[in-house]
Order: sequence, then structure tokens, then C-alpha cells
Amino acid sequence: MYIGSPDTSKDKIGKPTLRKQERIIAILSTIGASAGYALMLSLTQFSFEKVLKKDTFLVVFEMQIYTSIVATFFCVLGLFSSTEFMDLKSEMEKFNEGKAIYVASLIGTVLALQICTVGVVGLVYLVSSLFSNVVSMLSLPFVPVVGVVFVR
Repeated sequence: MYIGSPDTSKDKIGKPTLRKQERIIAILSTIGASAGYALMLSLTQFSFEKVLKKDTFLVVFEMQIYTSIVATFFCVLGLFSSTEFMDLKSEMEKFNEGKAIYVASLIGTVLALQICTVGVVGLVYLVSSLFSNVVSMLSLPFVPVVGVVFVR
């Protein structure tokens, strides 16, 4: 069920409210995502130490390329299996700032995420997965602030 669907209840001022079951699912999903991210960092450190056994910074980029290829494959597979790819053109046309800004924002998002991921994997390589996770979580609140500063 989605917020705003006919089955969702509303509060006194008409905003949709979440039921207890939906809150529990949201909390468990958040905890699961955090645990999955920490596990990914730990597995990355394990692969650096036990599997790759290389002592160059090039291995960080190799790790980034391999994980990006796998992630891209699953994202494209999900996009085409859900038939959402048919909505992409209309979504771009409905974007208020125009098609060029839409494409530029997608490219900017991709570049920013790749730079972030290279930094995270680099921290795992140079220090540890625990330190990388701590830095990632401490920097998380600054992302919306930086977004507001650049969008204004």
C-alpha cells in the first residue's frame, strides 16, 4: 500500500498517516539497508585482503568497475522487467526545467555517486571498513544541506 492510496487513513488536517504495520516495515527496511551497507564494506575489505591481494590503488578502481557493472546489470534488468522504461520519455518531458537540465541532473548524480563510491572503497582499502562506515554515516546529514545550498 502506498501513502495516499484510498486505503490510507488521514490525520486531522488531511495528511496521510502511516499505520503501525507500515512503520514497522519502514524501520526494519532501514535497519536492513544499514546492515547491508556495513556488510558490503566488510566484504570489500575481505576481498582486498584475501582475494585480490594486490597492493596498488588501481585495485580500488578495479573493485569499483566490477561492482558498477554488476549493479548496472541488475538495475537495467529491473528497469526492463518492470516496464518502467516506457515512462522515461514522458517523465523527461514533464520535467519543469527542460530536457537538457533533466539529463544534466542524471549525469551529475551518476558522477557524484561514482566519486563517493570510489572514496568509500578507497577508505576501506587505506584504513578499514569500520572507519569507512563511520565516515559515511557522519557525512550523511551534510548531504541535504549541501543540496539546499547548491539548489538555491
